Amino acid sequence: MANKLKDRLMARTANLAEKVEAAAADRPSIADQRPMTMPGQLGAFRLEAQRYQRQIDELAAELEKARKSGAVIEIPLDLLVEVPGRRRALTPEQKIELRENLRHNKLTHPITVRPLPDGRFEVISGHNRTDQYRELRRDKISAVPIEMSDAEASASAFYANLLQSDLSDYEKFVGFQDLLERTGKTQAEIAADSGISENTLSRLMAFVDLPPTAIEIIRTVPHCIGSSAVSQLGAIAREGKADAVLNAVKALAEGRVTQDAAVRMARDGEVRVKATRPTPVSIKSGKTTYCTVIAANKTLRIDFKTEEARAAVEEAVKKILSEFAAGDR
Repeated sequence: MANKLKDRLMARTANLAEKVEAAAADRPSIADQRPMTMPGQLGAFRLEAQRYQRQIDELAAELEKARKSGAVIEIPLDLLVEVPGRRRALTPEQKIELRENLRHNKLTHPITVRPLPDGRFEVISGHNRTDQYRELRRDKISAVPIEMSDAEASASAFYANLLQSDLSDYEKFVGFQDLLERTGKTQAEIAADSGISENTLSRLMAFVDLPPTAIEIIRTVPHCIGSSAVSQLGAIAREGKADAVLNAVKALAEGRVTQDAAVRMARDGEVRVKATRPTPVSIKSGKTTYCTVIAANKTLRIDFKTEEARAAVEEAVKKILSEFAAGDR
């Protein structure tokens, strides 16, 4: 009888340790449970704060190591801070291309950041890469931390963009104007720092001679005009023709005139609107082009692929035209 009772007890308690461990693993941790009492909630907040502090301590250790070795570290996106005015403008197509590139490939050029006293990081270079990482719902991004002053950060951010070939002259003007105001340096000193000629910088700064409304228009379409045309329009504006310059900039931004025509328009009212090239329309026979129709002003031209095709419809076309002509009488 004792043996049977012993066997039943052994059967019921078999693998008891494993079952207890499995049940404990399925339960959320104390920090993750939602306490019902005030003391319990305070305890949970304390545990949450400790967890964040560990994350900060780990990041601080990585940062110190990176400072000594120049290494790349992984920084949470929510710790990044952006200074307005530093971002290089991208077209919608360029943004999509960048996002898809980062979706399928590793980040080969880490962003550059500046450590801030509050534990966050100011983005110096890599604003658009950071944006696309957010679009892709990434948590962290590779970055190189560099210690620098406010003035050095502003200059470094601008010069990083200046090296991009697709940066518009207007965006260069905005960057140089910011440097002049922040540093108090002369144009000659800024030109020497950046490596461009004083003449080039002087042309870029000619944007300041344009009417404020014209500058606002250019801001929305920064690639519509270069520094050479701006220099000429600025000189015309200084002659008291600000309204003419504004109208010329409007026409240029709308794509109705070239830069040279905009200067002529502002100077003496002459403007030559760019001719619109006619768009050929292909008439298909299955997958093969039967003929191409081109309409321009008072001309309608039909180009057939073969002489036989032209001869086959010539009489029909003449008949249709005769009917239209008779209806106009």
